[in-house]
Amino acid sequence: MRWIFLLGLVALLILITGCTQTSSSPATPVPTGVVVLTTPTALPATSSPVIAGQMHINVTASQSGNDVIVGYNGGASAAYLTALNITIYNNNGQVVRRTMESPKPGDVYTFPYLGTPDPDNVDVIGVFTGDVEQTVLMINV
Repeated sequence: MRWIFLLGLVALLILITGCTQTSSSPATPVPTGVVVLTTPTALPATSSPVIAGQMHINVTASQSGNDVIVGYNGGASAAYLTALNITIYNNNGQVVRRTMESPKPGDVYTFPYLGTPDPDNVDVIGVFTGDVEQTVLMINV
């Protein structure tokens, strides 16, 4: 009788401590608002890039006197670049938009008489093979 009592007591203790419950793995939280950029892989010459955020070109903007000057200096993804969409927002309300087709490394684009005492906002969007668009420069000059 004592063995039955002890066996029942052990079974009750096991139930109370939860050792017989199956463990469930917690759900993996899904991050929101997080962008993970991976290292781009080399693309074959016949392939066109389809993933935005991985194109690498060098574009600069500066102000010289009253002129805004945008320069294109090539880069790792230069072979895939088909156009540059340049938008200048002048603080006096003037907005200038130009598309430069088939840019070549070393090209310089001058926008005369846009400069103001306050900075001008220059936004440049690169258009790549396959109609992939990517912002490549956003700066105040």
